[in-house]
Amino acid sequence: MNIVERYLYRLSYWWLPVLLVTCIVGAASYWLASSSPGAFKANATLLVNLTETPGTIVLDDVLLSERLTATYTELITTRPILDDVAAQLPDVESGQDLEDQIAVSAVPRTQLIRIDVEDDDPESAALIANTVASVFIDENNRTPAGGTITIIESAVPPDGREGPSLMTRALLGLLAGASLGLLIVLGRTYLDGTVWDPDDLRGSAARLPILGILREGDLVLAETPSDSPFLPPLSEPYRILAANVLASLARARGSDQGPQKVAIVSAFTGEGKTSLTARLGVSAALEGYHVTLVDFDSVNPSLHAEFGLDWPNGGLDWLPTADTKVELNQVEVEPTGVSQRGALFASPRETLLNGLSVVAYRQSSVGSPMEYVSVQETRAALSQATSNRSDLILFDTVAYRTGIGTNLATQVADFAIIVVEAKHTPIDSLASLVGSLEATGTRALGIVINKR
Repeated sequence: MNIVERYLYRLSYWWLPVLLVTCIVGAASYWLASSSPGAFKANATLLVNLTETPGTIVLDDVLLSERLTATYTELITTRPILDDVAAQLPDVESGQDLEDQIAVSAVPRTQLIRIDVEDDDPESAALIANTVASVFIDENNRTPAGGTITIIESAVPPDGREGPSLMTRALLGLLAGASLGLLIVLGRTYLDGTVWDPDDLRGSAARLPILGILREGDLVLAETPSDSPFLPPLSEPYRILAANVLASLARARGSDQGPQKVAIVSAFTGEGKTSLTARLGVSAALEGYHVTLVDFDSVNPSLHAEFGLDWPNGGLDWLPTADTKVELNQVEVEPTGVSQRGALFASPRETLLNGLSVVAYRQSSVGSPMEYVSVQETRAALSQATSNRSDLILFDTVAYRTGIGTNLATQVADFAIIVVEAKHTPIDSLASLVGSLEATGTRALGIVINKR
């Protein structure tokens, strides 16, 4: 995916904010345009000539006329002239009230003066422009020397308001809103540090194969592999993903004929580990594998719920070994004198699918058992719980950022599958997770991009 395709894809995801910004700015522009629709502009044009003198007109006379025109342009808007204009107009108290309405300019390279007047009433705009012209001509006629001024075009009431129409302003507002929304999306995309697609992977993560890309609707469109509601539904992308995983495991097996243990890991909670673990287990069981799913999630154990199973009996029955001291509610607990009261893992619970069972760890009154057991103890307890009868053992783990449970599970596992939630998992967090797996010596089979 090149950079243009990447930005277009992300724009398709952010189309709602772009539309929202466009509508807000467009509505604001329409409101402003309707509340201040613009004024009517009328204009009058004056011609300035030097006082006639005998002789031939020379270049100096022309230059003097242009200078005189510039001088008159400045004089028209002086306070005495505007006060005289105000005295002849109804509802105008002083010339100061007219200063913002009147604009006088000299037409370049001519002897013409243009008087522009803006007003909310077209008749009033024309009246003010003509009155200004008349008052200034009368004032100039009282001057014994100078030039003559003639009105060559009187002001007439304009037909429409000055500036673009209401609809044009609204359309310009919509265009500005769309541009602003696009700039926000482009900036958000440029600064975004999360994984969206395989092109965003960096470092060691970029060298891992992509086992599958699961989209938002894949789970919704899935079908249950049997008539029972207590088996996770499967869709074609999940089946393809399971086939890729099983093929990777077959290539990695080598001469080892024991059960292959795979930890499903992710950097944060809610990225789809449990759902993926359950569906991989169902897919492998449908292919004839004997599969055991082990719930290592000490924060939110929910793997059993995927199959309609209750939490195993015997909760709160696990205690640390006799040589371990822990704190229970801020009070130190002395050694119990027993090696362990209750096994670390409950007995396997068979699902409705032949060859697929679920194992959950036991809860404890002193917190998560995963905090007090070693890798060797976990391996022994896991071997006892599964009885080595499985071809494939999948671990549903706690999020890597949560704590020790993931580290323990990955040390027990032979392989790991990394689940990445698109638009959610930071690239740096994924790199830390890959580095942690490399530190424990756990081989990463690949990456699954979820909810793209």
